[in-house]
Amino acid sequence: MLGLLFALSIEAWIPVPGEALIAAAASRALRSAFGLLRVATVALAGMMINDFVLYGISRMARGLALQFLHHDLLRVHLNSMELLVAKFLPPVRSTAFLLYGFQGTPVHQFLLTSLLTSLVWICIYVLVGNRFRSSISRLFHVVEGRRGRWITVAEIVLTVASVAMILQPFS
Repeated sequence: MLGLLFALSIEAWIPVPGEALIAAAASRALRSAFGLLRVATVALAGMMINDFVLYGISRMARGLALQFLHHDLLRVHLNSMELLVAKFLPPVRSTAFLLYGFQGTPVHQFLLTSLLTSLVWICIYVLVGNRFRSSISRLFHVVEGRRGRWITVAEIVLTVASVAMILQPFS
């Protein structure tokens, strides 16, 4: 469970989507409502940390941008429903939370929106993981078998490629 908490806390910076992490954890949970509730609670804590870090970074960036840019250039507006939709689009999710903070959303509104969107998102993937428990278990057995080293190589390649793409504009 600590691994899930940590991974979802840094979900914006890793190449593995949170949906897969939650579904995998739910597929491994005890076959009980308590086991699934435990996964959902840990996932919620991880996502709230991730969202709050993104929000905090964007609020600091907003303060710096206001010092150097004209105030009219900072008119970005996302509402709660748009943030909920963005939660289901992995490439857009992190950017949406950055924009949400950058637009000057008050912290109490951010926390409520993050909590509600995360609850919807997590419940869906906990149910998916529980429903497809046997298929996900078979996939784990394949990965843990002889082919496991190729999965590790693929993860390393994806991580290096992601870092290179992020650093490319700076070079």
